[in-house]
Amino acid sequence: MQVAILDHHFSDQEILVNKIFEHCLCPIKKNNVFISQYNDNKKFIESLYHGDDYQIVYLEVSSIDSNTFEAMKELLPYCTIILITANEDYIPFNNFEVLLKPYDSQRIIDTLVFFSFL
Repeated sequence: MQVAILDHHFSDQEILVNKIFEHCLCPIKKNNVFISQYNDNKKFIESLYHGDDYQIVYLEVSSIDSNTFEAMKELLPYCTIILITANEDYIPFNNFEVLLKPYDSQRIIDTLVFFSFL
């Protein structure tokens, strides 16, 4: 499974990566999870046009723009999008999953359960 994290804060990305791997308890499953990290929208979009195929993309709400969404809609039509925010009142459009900062382990499990690799 390929996972992308787009967040302008690398320290937050590192925390999320560690928490994702905390819940991939089986070594076989851990070896099958590949996480790409981006702090720049342009580099993320370039990776999509170069053929990177992600099953889950974590997008920090202050790091995204309409171009990023358009590229994802075109190139990753079946990808699960999880919006990351520190705002508890944030209401996403189109029923995206929401993951709150600071990260809660149960919410991370909930976002990963789509692909049942826990």
